[in-house]
Amino acid sequence: MRCRKILLSVLIPFITTTFSFAQSEALKVVVNNLAFYKQKNDLKYLAAAKKSADSLIITKSDTADLEKNTYRALVNSSILYIDSLNKLGQPATLLAETSTLVDKLAANKKVYNFEAEIDYAKRCLANVYIRKGFEFTNNSDFTNARQSFESARKYAPNFKQLNDYIAYSNNKAGNLVDAAKYYSN
Repeated sequence: MRCRKILLSVLIPFITTTFSFAQSEALKVVVNNLAFYKQKNDLKYLAAAKKSADSLIITKSDTADLEKNTYRALVNSSILYIDSLNKLGQPATLLAETSTLVDKLAANKKVYNFEAEIDYAKRCLANVYIRKGFEFTNNSDFTNARQSFESARKYAPNFKQLNDYIAYSNNKAGNLVDAAKYYSN
């Protein structure tokens, strides 16, 4: 009986520490691939980081894991920002999914541990929405351009030129009252 207690007291901490280290090892692959991308500027490392980040979300409890979802949002927003020509062949829904994920993470009370990562993801998303807004402007689709610029303002509220872009889009779309409001701001 005493031998069982000793054996259990030794085995239980050993097993639980193995699982906790295995979880951090999985995130280590994502972080290493991001570091390799930063060193070598090769998109294959971003693709590997996305594959690793997506493989972390398997069960329903994984979808609630703040750390895993933060790194997933970080990788997805980096891909959206860096791979503007979509050489990695990401789906068109990636921007909407990443925006939803970042909004959900930003609303979480415990996100203060990952504030730098969330701020980076927000900056990337703001830049992507601005780029999309200019694409819509070049195609004379000023309604969608205005929506893109407003989405960018949600992620970068201190970027003052966004008011000018929104005002210009409203002006070209015929919304003169809204355009005047944004020009005055």
